[in-house]
Amino acid sequence: TVVLEPSFAVGQNCDGSSTNSIVGFSEVIVTYAQTSNDCNGNGISDLCETATGQVADCDQNSVPDSCQPDADSDGLINACDGCPNDPAKTEPGQCGCGVADTDTDSDGTADCNDGCPTDPAKTEPGICGCGVAETDTDGDGTADCNDDDDDNDGVADSLDAFPLDAGESVDTDGDGQGNNADADDDNDGVVDSQDAFPLDAAESADTDGDGQGNNADTDDDGDGTDDATDGCPLDANKIAPGICGCGVTDSDNDGDGITDCLQGGPVRAWGDNELGQCDIPSDLGVCTQIAGGAYHTIAIQQSGFVRAWGYNDYGQCNVPSDLGACTQIAGGAYHSIAIQQSGIVRAWGDNNNGQCNIPSDLGVCTQIAGGVYHTIAIQQSGIVRAWGRNSEGQCNIQSDLGACSQIAGGGSHTIAIQIIDCDANGIPDATEMAGNDCNGNGIHDACEITAGLLEDCNDNGLADTCEKSQVLDFTSTQMGPIGAGSPKLWTIPNVAQASTDVQLRVLARGDFDSPFETLTVKIDTVYTQVLLGNTGSGTQCTVREGLVTVPMNLFNGGILPNGSVILRFEGSIAVDPNACPQGSWVEATLEYVASTSADCNANGLLDTCEIAAGLGADINRNGQLDECENPIIACPGDFNLDHNVNGADMGMLLAAWGPNAPPAIDLNADGSIGGTDLAIMLGAWGPCQEN
Repeated sequence: TVVLEPSFAVGQNCDGSSTNSIVGFSEVIVTYAQTSNDCNGNGISDLCETATGQVADCDQNSVPDSCQPDADSDGLINACDGCPNDPAKTEPGQCGCGVADTDTDSDGTADCNDGCPTDPAKTEPGICGCGVAETDTDGDGTADCNDDDDDNDGVADSLDAFPLDAGESVDTDGDGQGNNADADDDNDGVVDSQDAFPLDAAESADTDGDGQGNNADTDDDGDGTDDATDGCPLDANKIAPGICGCGVTDSDNDGDGITDCLQGGPVRAWGDNELGQCDIPSDLGVCTQIAGGAYHTIAIQQSGFVRAWGYNDYGQCNVPSDLGACTQIAGGAYHSIAIQQSGIVRAWGDNNNGQCNIPSDLGVCTQIAGGVYHTIAIQQSGIVRAWGRNSEGQCNIQSDLGACSQIAGGGSHTIAIQIIDCDANGIPDATEMAGNDCNGNGIHDACEITAGLLEDCNDNGLADTCEKSQVLDFTSTQMGPIGAGSPKLWTIPNVAQASTDVQLRVLARGDFDSPFETLTVKIDTVYTQVLLGNTGSGTQCTVREGLVTVPMNLFNGGILPNGSVILRFEGSIAVDPNACPQGSWVEATLEYVASTSADCNANGLLDTCEIAAGLGADINRNGQLDECENPIIACPGDFNLDHNVNGADMGMLLAAWGPNAPPAIDLNADGSIGGTDLAIMLGAWGPCQEN
């Protein structure tokens, strides 16, 4: 018989009490003892401590972490520490154990993996390196860091104030706004359109247009009087204010003895006065100019100041306080216009159509006019401008209008008087006719040439007929004393060939009161003439006159190679240069019709044109037809007619060597240049013998 003994499990609860439980029966009595671990020796089993979370057990092995190894002493046991030997890390992270996952530039990439650890915009150096963006501003495929012209505007970055802006490259005044967008590039307070020196802050005006600004120019108006002593330094026509003040001429055009600027008088007005346009202000005084709008009146007082009265709902009578003295006024329907003394145009009043918006590039103007809702002005250059209402095209200036002398405005149209400027050089023909109307027909030569009315075969701007026929006259100074042993020379430079005989008039005062007391005139070695002398009638020391005609061919023969003519005046041996107490002298005048371009063979064609067209020979290339050159040289081979056969002639012969020779070079007339021609030349080598 087996005795079954109940078996009890004896255990201690986690609260400290004991519990006995029957766990089964056995054939034998089993003694069971439960051993409980307490690694930290606190009297509580490890199992209970870990199960109830009283202590940490990161690896869930029922052993408190405090009882398990922590090699790096970072508070996390080795079993749970991804980096058991790195006290700074518990996981490898981006950089692995032993390396901190530092991200200096906070770009989300640790320094260990960041090619640019201090550049938050880059993790790799790329083309430009860390700290420099891989930008390609101009899209040319080259990063800005390697591109000498990032914005591809043609200006190197090193010289470009705006290297990333293709629309700008210069900032003269350094205000951060490029010159293209800046209305005042040099920041001198004068807009570029009105600034003669838009890139020079020290200059803005150049009154005399000499390229030197008024601040640096000691004679601003170019009248020859220094500003320091010029009472009107900006008026080239005056050095003192005079009666009318600077900028206004002291003229008397009607010859009534009253200066024009004082011609003003009291203003009168009559007609519709519903809005007071005819009520002359009691303090208006003398005025010099008047104009009218639809229902308002404008006047310039003698002082130059502008006054306006009448209908004022649009402010057309509110003269700007900074307007100053003006030279001209005009009225639109409901706006007023004026030119200040500086030439600047101002406008005020109704601006619903932009009629008071002065164009920024208008500049100085000489005349103004008003339409109903538009404004017109003549710029200093004579060009007409118009702005405001353009419903009927009244502001569309015709492209071929050119410079004009007068303008007027209609209701919705514009009128102008053109300035005749047929050569389109910007200068009215009437002001440059002197020297440009050789045939005296009142039409500019250049225009006649362009129209084919005058020939100009050499394209030098001078009509051929005038080059062959131009009246020239020259007058010497008084040269003294004159007498035996005291010759006087008169040199006239750049003399044109005469196409007629030359008239020579001589005036002399000296010892010329007997038949033997004469004055000899010589032109080089080609012309000699004896003048004056007397029968003894007591005319000593009085002014005498002698008139002679010098033949054309002799005068032309006396023109030296440098283009000058020298006249020699000398008294005969009996003429005492000191016989006259008041001194002796000679003075001469030459007058003739000249050929500024020769027509030596008188065939109606200029020699230069004949030569250029191959119609006449000029072997020595001196611009003269060979047929007109004298003397004829007797020695063959002197091709350049310098009276010598030398290397220069040899060069011309060798240049023509071979068949089809020019007749003038073909010395043996066999049709080619060869040894025979060379032998003939060498036989004549040296100075020529002339006949």
